[in-house]
Amino acid sequence: MKSGNKLLTIVLLIVGLLLVNYLASSIPFRADLTDGNIYTLSPGTRSLLGKLEEPVVIDFYFSRSANAVPISFKNFGERIEEMLRQYVRASGGRVTLNVIDPKPDTLEEEAALRAGIASRTLPASQVFLGLVATQADKTRNITFIAPEREGFLEYDISQLIHEVQQVERPRLGLLSTITLSPPPQAPMQQQNSPPPQVSAEQWGRTFEIVLVNPIENALPADLDLLVVVHPRNLTARMQYAIDQFALQGGPVLLAVDPASIYSRFQGQSAGLVEAVSPAVSSDLPRLLQAWGVAYDPTKFIGDPESTLNSTGPTGLPEANIAAIRVEKSRGVISEDSQTTAQLSELWFVEAGSLGPLPGATTTFTPLAQTGTRVGEAEASILEVATNTEISRQLSRFGRRTVAALVTGSFRTAFPEGPPPVEAPPEGALGLPPPPPLTGPSLTESTGTSTVVVVADTDWLLDNYSAQRISTIFGTADFVPINDNVAFAANLAEFLGGSQDLISLRGKGSTLRPFEVVQSLRAAANQQYEQRLAQLNDDRERLGEVLSQLQARNEDQFMLVPSPEVEAAMATYRGQLADLSRQEREIRAELREEIDSLERRMLAINLTATPLLVCLFGIWFHRHRRQSVKPAPSR
Repeated sequence: MKSGNKLLTIVLLIVGLLLVNYLASSIPFRADLTDGNIYTLSPGTRSLLGKLEEPVVIDFYFSRSANAVPISFKNFGERIEEMLRQYVRASGGRVTLNVIDPKPDTLEEEAALRAGIASRTLPASQVFLGLVATQADKTRNITFIAPEREGFLEYDISQLIHEVQQVERPRLGLLSTITLSPPPQAPMQQQNSPPPQVSAEQWGRTFEIVLVNPIENALPADLDLLVVVHPRNLTARMQYAIDQFALQGGPVLLAVDPASIYSRFQGQSAGLVEAVSPAVSSDLPRLLQAWGVAYDPTKFIGDPESTLNSTGPTGLPEANIAAIRVEKSRGVISEDSQTTAQLSELWFVEAGSLGPLPGATTTFTPLAQTGTRVGEAEASILEVATNTEISRQLSRFGRRTVAALVTGSFRTAFPEGPPPVEAPPEGALGLPPPPPLTGPSLTESTGTSTVVVVADTDWLLDNYSAQRISTIFGTADFVPINDNVAFAANLAEFLGGSQDLISLRGKGSTLRPFEVVQSLRAAANQQYEQRLAQLNDDRERLGEVLSQLQARNEDQFMLVPSPEVEAAMATYRGQLADLSRQEREIRAELREEIDSLERRMLAINLTATPLLVCLFGIWFHRHRRQSVKPAPSR
C-alpha cells in the first residue's frame, strides 16, 4: 500500500511539473530580470508596431530538425522564435508569424531559396536561419541571422518591419572630405572599391545616401537630412546652401575636428614631407557663430585618467592620451536625450570641445561630455609629441562638451545675401552637379532649426568604433567595440528618420564585461608603463654615454671597442634582460590574481545555491516544528 502511494505521488509530481511548464509557456506575462532588459521589447518597437496600418507577415525559416548541428544553434533559433512571438503579441494581430522548417529537398527549402534566404554549411548539414517580411506586395528579408548579431536582434527585426512598410526611403545628404561612403563605381571597379565605414553603412540601411561634392555651390534637392563631416575648403556658396537648409528647418549633423587622424595618415601615405603638414583640422566658423556655438579648431582635449589603447589607421594598437572614453557611469552621457539615453560608452580621438557663445539666443544642450580632469593643448603638437609630452602640455583642466544639440530660431550667417557662385573643377569626385539654388534668401528660421555638432570626426571610423568580422558561417559583419556606431545611427534617426528605432540601438549584449578583471589588467598595465618609462629614461642616458664613447673611439681610430664601450654594452643588455624579466613577473602576477578571482567566483557559484537551499530547509523545518508543537497538558 505504501509503495503504491509513493508511485502515485511520483506520477502526480510529474504531471504537476508538466502542467506548470505548459501553463508557464501559455501565460502571456513575462518577467525579464536581465540587466538592461535585453529580452523585453523596447518602447520604440511597441510604438513601431502600434503604427502599422496594414498587416505584416513574417516567415521565419529555421532548420529546427537539422541533424548534427550545435545545440547553441538550435538555442539561438528558439531565442529568435520567442522574440518573434513577442512581436505578434505586442502587435495586436497586425503581425503574423509563420515558422518554417526547410528540410532538404522539400517545397519549404525551395521557398526559402526563392525568397533569398541563404543556407549555411555546418559539418553535417545545410541550415537556414532567416526572415522574410511581407506587407501587401512589398517584401524585405534578412538572409541569415548570425549568432554574433545577438545583441542587435531586436533592432534587426524592427528595422526589417520598418523597411517593409516604407514607400520611399528618406534622403541623407553626405558631404564629407573623408571617405565614409565611397562614390559610385563602374561594375568592373566595384571589387576594388573600399567598403563604407560601418557608421555610413548603418545610415544606408534606413536612408538613401546622396553623396554631396564638397566643392560644389549648392545642395541636391529634396534632402531630409544633411550630414557634414570634416568640412574643409568649402565654397562660400556651399556654406550659404547649408545655412539656408538649416533655416528652412532641415536637420544638420556637423562633425568638425581640430586634428583628424584620418587626414594626417592620408597625408603621410601620400609621401608628404614633414615640412608640408596635411590639413588635418576643420571648421565652419561663420555658421557655428551664427548658430551660437563656440569651437576652437587649434585646440584638442586630452584625459590622463581615461586614455585608450586604440587601433590606429595602420591597424596596430597605439596608446593615445588624446583618445577619450566618455562613459555613462561617470554621468557624462545625457540620459535626457533619445539619442544617448541607451548608450554606455563613446570614444573620441584627438577631439575638440564645444560651448555656447555668450549672448547666443539658441539652446545649447550637451549630449556627450568628458570627466572633470580633462585638459586642452595646441593641436599642432600631436604630430610630433609623445604621450608624456602631451600630458605636460595639457592645461585649463575641467569638463568639456564633445557633442551637443543646438536648437531654436537661427539667424542667417549671410545677412548680405548669397555670395557669388564659384566655378568648381569639372568631374570632381565623378558626381553630377546639383541643381542651381532657387527661392528667396532667408534671414532667420522659418520654424525651429535643429543642428547636432560633434567636435571630432575619427569617432565615425571603423578603427575607433567597430571591428569587421567573418562569422562562423562565412558572412561578413561587424562587432561594435563601443557605442559610436549606435550614436551615429541614433543621431541620423533622431534628425531625419524614425525615432521609434532609437531605443533599439543600445540594447546591449548578453556578454557583460568582467570589470574586476579589467581593473586588474589596467593596474598591471599602468605599473608596467611606469617601469617602462623609467627604463626608457635610463636607455636615453646610456645612449648618450655610448655616443660619447663611440666618438672617442673614432677620434682615436680604434676598430675594436674599448673596455668602456664593452662594459656599457653589457649594461645595456642587462637592462634589456631586466625589462623582460619584469614584464614576465607582472604578467605572472596578473594571471595569478585573475586565476585566484576566478577560483573564488567558481566556489561561490557552486556553493551559493546549495547553501541557500540548506538554510531554507533548516528554517522551514524549525518553523514547522514550532507550528505543530502540541499544546501543554492540563
